[in-house]
Amino acid sequence: REDLYMALSVIVVLLFHFATLSSSANMHYVAVLLFGPARTFQWACYFHMLSQPMRYSSAFSGRLVGYGNTVIALVGNGPPSLLHAFVSDATTFGSVTNRYAAAHIGLAVLMVSCLMLPVHLHRQHRTTLGSSASQRFGRNI
Repeated sequence: REDLYMALSVIVVLLFHFATLSSSANMHYVAVLLFGPARTFQWACYFHMLSQPMRYSSAFSGRLVGYGNTVIALVGNGPPSLLHAFVSDATTFGSVTNRYAAAHIGLAVLMVSCLMLPVHLHRQHRTTLGSSASQRFGRNI
């Protein structure tokens, strides 16, 4: 079920973000321990979703992975430089610590918005179950 493992992936990443916002050294260790599994699980979810024949034709899956990875590379490599420039050189929010916290909070808000993907997948799953049940019983439900 794509909706469940995508939701779990987003939740683990949100836990990572909140652990990095803490000033506690123990929470930073938790963040370090969460980073690798969270990142690996995200990639596994991504590739599993793209490999589903009911979602994407196998004739296009290679091209889809290539284009998707290009977009991920561009989006993944550009913003860190901009965020670093904002945190180190900007004058808004007073101090570097405040700008760092603002950047992390902004990223966490963006990650919360990523919960829309598992919600969408869950709705698709329910719709698919409903349509397959109506086909099985020969009527519209």
